[in-house]
Amino acid sequence: MSLLALLAVACGDGPQDSAGALQSRCSSCHVEQAMRHSVSRHAQAARSEVFVALRARAQQAWSAATFCDGCHRPVGGTDDGLGCLTCHASTGNLGRGDGALLLSPDGPVQAGLPSGRAPHSVGGTGFISSADLCGTCHEVQGPGPFRESPFTHWQKSPAGQRNQPCQSCHMPKDGRRVTEHRPRGLLAGADDEVQQWLAEAVDLELRREADDRVVVRITSRLQGHMLPDGASFLRALWLDVRADGAVLDGRRWLSARLFRGAQEVVLPTEADRAESRGLLPGASREERFAVPAGRAITACLRFQRYRPDLLAALGLSLSLAGPEILVRCTPAPE
Repeated sequence: MSLLALLAVACGDGPQDSAGALQSRCSSCHVEQAMRHSVSRHAQAARSEVFVALRARAQQAWSAATFCDGCHRPVGGTDDGLGCLTCHASTGNLGRGDGALLLSPDGPVQAGLPSGRAPHSVGGTGFISSADLCGTCHEVQGPGPFRESPFTHWQKSPAGQRNQPCQSCHMPKDGRRVTEHRPRGLLAGADDEVQQWLAEAVDLELRREADDRVVVRITSRLQGHMLPDGASFLRALWLDVRADGAVLDGRRWLSARLFRGAQEVVLPTEADRAESRGLLPGASREERFAVPAGRAITACLRFQRYRPDLLAALGLSLSLAGPEILVRCTPAPE
């Protein structure tokens, strides 16, 4: 039975939201996968308060709402975001990036590992298990600073050279070989999960060069893409160094910053470029700080899901930023 036939069984002959109806049909058997997907950022991609606010501004600035929808409300999706059809009817794309996904809803259900027990036809083109699927949306050449290159970074990374796809880390299989349908990411997990993922992704070393100077070396342990990657100008990931508890010399950013000319700005619709501060896989950067002799020094990486100044500029609740997550410190705070 094809996806189109499943729709007929699910929907009858009357008008319907076909993708939503199919998703309901899928969830009747694939209960766990549907539940995990329903709470994922993929399923909610079009109704995130930050996305809705930025989409309105992108439409006003660049008439780009349709462009935004290509990834956030794609073919095979629902009004809320990505649906089962988006991935499980995908057979290719029209070029990597910008949501140019090709679907075959009248063909078999696409699966990475057909079990042979399904009551419908199952195909295995390999596209659904490939990084190319992810790169259809996680590579953006959109207006203003919305130029994101996670897929390009993956291609050049150690993981890419091994042909280890994005799904192996972001959608791992459990012991029953069931794929995780709530992909891991900086917006996806609980605070303790995000802290753990980031702590595993980075190393910090602190040393004294002289009595009045310390050096902090930040090293990415990621194998697949930049730390951080994507639209990281929406996030806040930074290093601060404290002497006897007092912050020295401001924040040193790993998340990207937005500029219009030489002036730093908050909103992407006001910017002409995003300046990356991230680290490629395995790369290191050293930051130097002047420190009075005899002070107790602590260097820490901290993270917030959204920049509070961005939320304020969009007129959104600052609570969406979440707490400041202490990622890693050296030496450990007392």
